[in-house]
Amino acid sequence: MRTLLCPLTFGDSLTFERVSSGVEFISEYPGFPLDESNLIWRAYRALEALNPGIGGIRVVVDKRIPIGGGLGGGSSNAAAALTAVDDLYGLGLSLDAKLRLAATVGADVPFFVLGRAVFASGYGEIVTPVSGPGGIWTVVAWSGEPVSTRWVYESYDRHLKGTTPARRFFWGKILNAWQGGKREQIASVVSNQLETVVLEKRPEIATLKELMLASGALCALLCGSGESVFALVDTEEKGENLKKELLDRGYQCNLCQVVNHVNIMALS
Repeated sequence: MRTLLCPLTFGDSLTFERVSSGVEFISEYPGFPLDESNLIWRAYRALEALNPGIGGIRVVVDKRIPIGGGLGGGSSNAAAALTAVDDLYGLGLSLDAKLRLAATVGADVPFFVLGRAVFASGYGEIVTPVSGPGGIWTVVAWSGEPVSTRWVYESYDRHLKGTTPARRFFWGKILNAWQGGKREQIASVVSNQLETVVLEKRPEIATLKELMLASGALCALLCGSGESVFALVDTEEKGENLKKELLDRGYQCNLCQVVNHVNIMALS
């Protein structure tokens, strides 16, 4: 994998507090996993293995990032849990230690631990910080029907076996565009090869992309391997207009900004 990962200015709201042991969840979000399949649990177990006898956590989750939307909701929750447990129990983990643990929990978790734009490779766990502009307005929209990450990658592998080698991306151009901060240039070079299989299986996502482009978006692309689509726009006003149009059509969406750095959590 080679990908540019950038923070957005919206996300879940999590509150952590100490309990005697294990992980307790409080969430009203439909389908939110309350068992050990949750990446918060995996993050806690990774820390517990290094700190036997550590106390537990109760996590109140106000879920805003859609499950299966390709926006890293589970991974960002896990990164927040690593930081929260470290803080609540005074473990004193270094950033390098957190990043190593994060990579054992999930491929995208190191990115969220850093909380800044990165060039990611390997399975996504190898992260190299990159400088960029920040403040680019974007509308992220979804219908609420998740896409399985495993299915996407397996389908993409099968797709590659029956085709010519995938087009090579010129990462220098992509990173230069991001660092230069010119919206039009960024929009002209970014792409997502996973769209090949997702849009074929889910034509309604292609329809969402077309709506965004027809409404004046600079570009519209699938978010990672999920069902969400992001559209870069020139101004906040254009973003508000696009958001209203999509809400009127029954989509769920959020107007936010693509930024270079974000503080992913505030402990309470």
